[in-house]
Amino acid sequence: GEVTQQLPIEANIRINDLESISRDGQNIYVLGSLSKNKKSRSHLLKLRIEQGSVKVLDRVNILKRLEQLAETSTEHEIRQFLSLALQQKELEIEAHSIHNDKLYLGFKKPLSENNATIIIEIDQLHRLFDDEKINGRIWRAISLLDPTTGAPARLTDMTFQEENLILLGVSKNNPSISSHLWRYNPVTDDLRALKSFPDLRAEGVSLGFAKDEAVIVFDGSGHQPSRLFALNINQKK
Repeated sequence: GEVTQQLPIEANIRINDLESISRDGQNIYVLGSLSKNKKSRSHLLKLRIEQGSVKVLDRVNILKRLEQLAETSTEHEIRQFLSLALQQKELEIEAHSIHNDKLYLGFKKPLSENNATIIIEIDQLHRLFDDEKINGRIWRAISLLDPTTGAPARLTDMTFQEENLILLGVSKNNPSISSHLWRYNPVTDDLRALKSFPDLRAEGVSLGFAKDEAVIVFDGSGHQPSRLFALNINQKK
């Protein structure tokens, strides 16, 4: 691919190490790298493209809001999960998606006791930014496994395709790695492996311009340019 345009982000905070991006109407949301060790980057930004630049409409410190949720949620399961993750300093999130006025956060760490990936759901997006009390719950615990070896994968990104969730993850098979793409149907609880990429580290996924197309970006690790790959996610094997 070729970079045809760069749009500066107009903000009064330093923004780097962005991990995931989603869109809801005219609004674009980006999540900074979120972990207990990167507190200064743990923001969700609400953006809009206006007159050739990207303007920050709002922002929220997601780590602080998760700390509040761990204390105030009426759901025991999410309180227990978040409290333990925060206490052990294991919390790490690289994936989010906005869908039907809800924020979905996919955890890279920690996994569940059964090595499943935890995804939480937070209601009423505006309450998150308005510093009002939020309601959240563990939405799903999904076992993302390397289709070949069965090794657990770590979630790196996700995006909704209508009511299905497209998930991207990386598994380690020492000394090599593999990346994998899945489609999850929350109604039927069906998880389907779509594609694997041996020896590549996939970092991001979004829906393409073509129907049923997903675009995946692979990390160049600073040694080579990042690479893009477009895939028809509804084609039959």
